[in-house]
Amino acid sequence: MVISPIELGADIVIHSLTKFINGASDAVGGVVCADEEFITAMLDVNNGAGMLLGPVMDPYQSCLVY
Repeated sequence: MVISPIELGADIVIHSLTKFINGASDAVGGVVCADEEFITAMLDVNNGAGMLLGPVMDPYQSCLVY
């Protein structure tokens, strides 16, 4: 069953790249989908949570997720 949480009214959607999208267990990662205001606040250099959690995958891990 395919569900679109945004269409059902969710403000933030988190996807696992490890199993759901990649399927091969050779990369570890995740995706946060939200409106632009939330993502911008999360990536704030001074006090954003995304800067503490690592907002960007390295090139090798990125190429493993296809």
